[in-house]
Amino acid sequence: MNTYRIKIFNRELNITTDETLEYTRALADRLNAKLSEITSGIGNLTLNDAAVLVSLDCLDKAVKSEESAKNIRQQIKEYADDASAARQQVLEKENEIAKLTSRIKELEEKLSARPAQTAQKSASGTVFVPRHKEEPKQNFNSQRSANEQTSFFKK
Repeated sequence: MNTYRIKIFNRELNITTDETLEYTRALADRLNAKLSEITSGIGNLTLNDAAVLVSLDCLDKAVKSEESAKNIRQQIKEYADDASAARQQVLEKENEIAKLTSRIKELEEKLSARPAQTAQKSASGTVFVPRHKEEPKQNFNSQRSANEQTSFFKK
């Protein structure tokens, strides 16, 4: 603890604090400026009345600062909660990607295990697998009746 002698509104006071002399003097200067501001606006104020008004102003600022800090802490908490939820979603999507990648590898291994003639790769790496059952070819002309067959060109 340090003890300093400071002057507030023409009164010398001994102050004991953990703060530095520079900081303590800066506070005393601000207090003196505020006291001068209040007493200059109202001529018949006593030092005690001025001190009460300055104290009230400082308390008002302190309460508003605390409310502002509380709001900021709440916003930070909400942002942290949102970030945590987003992180959880990323982990879920990464797990889904890992499962799908594993399934792709599994299917590629099954495909490569088939005999060479059933699966053919093109130059681009695309795999072509012929169908096992041939669909019957349809003869469109044979399905039409004689009355339905017409020519595109009329004579």
